[in-house]
Order: sequence, then structure tokens, then C-alpha cells
Amino acid sequence: MGVFPFDLPTAYLLWKNALRKAGLEDKDGSTEGLILHPRTIRKFFRSRMEMIIPVYIVEALMVHEGYLMECYRKHT
Repeated sequence: MGVFPFDLPTAYLLWKNALRKAGLEDKDGSTEGLILHPRTIRKFFRSRMEMIIPVYIVEALMVHEGYLMECYRKHT
């Protein structure tokens, strides 16, 4: 068991229900996948947290190692 007391399929169902209730259950026209997906939360967290705490702490909180760090970096 991880941080939350439920498995991945249950987490995905909770995510889809939350999107539906918020009116945000939009799908990509070409893939039919959800536009907002659970990974969106991780990207948002990473982008916001790096503005207020050191990146190495953000990486530790996200349990990132090596190559994953580049996926979340935004260069201005």
C-alpha cells in the first residue's frame, strides 16, 4: 500500500468522477483520452513548488531520479 488507502484503478475512478462533477471531463479529439489526467497534478505541483522551495527538495518530494527531472523543467 502506498500513501493512499486505495489502488490505482480506484484512484483513476475518483479522478474521473471529480472531473465530471467539475465539468472538466473533456477528451482529446484525436486520442479520445482525457485532456486533464492525473499526471497534470504532478506537473502543476512541480511547477508551483519550484518557485518557493529548492528544486532538489521538490525532486525528493516527487521521488524523481535522473531522467525524470528533465520532463518537468520549464526554461524561460
